[in-house]
Amino acid sequence: MLAVAGPSGVGKSRAADKTGLPCLRTDSFFLDASDSRVPRRRNLPDWEDVRSYDLGLAQETLRSTLAGEVPPIPDYSYALDRRVGWLPGIRVTASTLVVEGTFAFEVSRAAEPHAEVLRVGLVAGKVSCGWSRMVRDLNDDRQGAIASALDSWQHIRFHRERIARVRAQAHVVATRRDVDQILADLAEVRPGSRT
Repeated sequence: MLAVAGPSGVGKSRAADKTGLPCLRTDSFFLDASDSRVPRRRNLPDWEDVRSYDLGLAQETLRSTLAGEVPPIPDYSYALDRRVGWLPGIRVTASTLVVEGTFAFEVSRAAEPHAEVLRVGLVAGKVSCGWSRMVRDLNDDRQGAIASALDSWQHIRFHRERIARVRAQAHVVATRRDVDQILADLAEVRPGSRT
């Protein structure tokens, strides 16, 4: 199993897509912004804090998926900052699964007793991540221009601690420049091999 994590805007989804492997996208397991458990920084939800995330549900979904089940996945609206329903789960038919998202490392721990997990951390500069995040949010109609700019500014301000969290947990740390080749190489590794 490949777990691909990093701060928002670093390119996790794009990197996971390039592997061509089945992918459990874990960023749909965030709590609703109105949930009192969601921590705040400067009165904005801190989506990079694991307490803003339904880790238990995400881990149970991963365990069920690995057991051959197809559990539903929350349909999370970033524009509304809440769940709006459920999407069909994924059926794993390949020998390798990609778990992708801000908290993919934490989610993948549910599989570690039963599967080898390689944690790939993506990193990029704070301005690059903040800009990518703002452009993505505006293109996807996730939020308005002012809210997106404020959210990206908050993201930039606390970038260093988010990168440190990723580096501390990753087996492999990659930048946008080298991630494609690293993931292509890793996707060739099959369970039980040590290459």
